[in-house]
Amino acid sequence: MGEDLNDEERWEFKFAKKIYKAATNHKNSDKSILRVTPMMCRLRDLNYECEVKLDLAYSRIKIDPENNTETLIWEKNINKIPMAELPVMVKSTWCRLTECQEDERVRMGECPHDQGGYFIVRGSEKVVVGQERMAYNFVYTFKTKMESEPWVTEIRSIPKGIGALPAVFKLVVKYEKGHPRICCRIKTVSKDIPIGIVLRCLGMQTDIQIFQCIIEKNIT
Repeated sequence: MGEDLNDEERWEFKFAKKIYKAATNHKNSDKSILRVTPMMCRLRDLNYECEVKLDLAYSRIKIDPENNTETLIWEKNINKIPMAELPVMVKSTWCRLTECQEDERVRMGECPHDQGGYFIVRGSEKVVVGQERMAYNFVYTFKTKMESEPWVTEIRSIPKGIGALPAVFKLVVKYEKGHPRICCRIKTVSKDIPIGIVLRCLGMQTDIQIFQCIIEKNIT
């Protein structure tokens, strides 16, 4: 905005809640605007999308640190700033086909039995598919179909607010020569670790402390 700020001034920006949606257009190489339909995007390998605009209000405020007050110097508004181009779902309220009757849709090359609900990206139809996964930082126990390892307890740990890969930690009940054992599985360790070794590393010194941690009973 071409103006410098000192330590006693600050900028404040606010976006209005109203959203301005343009029609589903495509800008040609000669900068001409072409209003497109889903079929046109399929045939020409285009994106079926629309431009979204917002109103912006920005102001310059003077700060008085002695009196702990703020004074508005000036305020300006900019209307309909282009913010993004969003893909439009076919047959949604933003789609051009919702404005047309069925016979007009057929003339545009659309199938009268098309239910919509998908996007067109570079001429290809794309569908958003929901996926289920286990929640992070929760303990889950599963009964498996393997007789040698009938039970598995798993937790996928990830720090909050950090987009890191989850660390998987597993406890496995496994049978070796007919005797059950509880072992730990860590991604960075190639072999199973007996639970007793892990608990001793965590500070438990005696076998009784380990038994009490596992079976939650007072053993003397």
